[in-house]
Amino acid sequence: MNCLIRLASLTDAVRIQEIALSRRVSGTSQEITGLIDYPVPSIEKYKKRVVAARFYVAETDSSNVIGFMDAYTNNKLGEVFGDDPVIKEISLLSTSPFIYINTIAVLKQYEGKGVSSDLFSRLESELVGYKQIWAAIVHKPLRNIISVAVFSKAGFTFEEEIRAFEKYTFGLYKKKL
Repeated sequence: MNCLIRLASLTDAVRIQEIALSRRVSGTSQEITGLIDYPVPSIEKYKKRVVAARFYVAETDSSNVIGFMDAYTNNKLGEVFGDDPVIKEISLLSTSPFIYINTIAVLKQYEGKGVSSDLFSRLESELVGYKQIWAAIVHKPLRNIISVAVFSKAGFTFEEEIRAFEKYTFGLYKKKL
């Protein structure tokens, strides 16, 4: 798939939220990928994240946004995510400076067409001086099989599991740069 990866702008917040809502699935679902029980942020929160993050969108030739990635430097994590236990654990395991990928979401009809790979490539092309990239992927109650495969293909390795938010187990994945 030939798509353009660009930095998100504030005007993309509505479309980013639409994509996140379209990819949200229940932890009891039979789906093998999606944003599992993901609390989709408000448009205002997405606007704040666009400013605070390396926030990329993927768009088609017709300027239709079909996916996004938001990634944060370690010094922005507390500001954006507060006391999140997953972020705390990654901060303990990591070597600073590092990047944390919070979300990659691609519209279902564009899965498997290289959009995620393009998003990873764009992020990595702009990283200078960072030692690692981290991500957390839901393992339980529903293992996000496709996300695990996408991150593995991009060179991430599984580091450990952490239980958080009462009913979830997250796999923590790292890529050394």
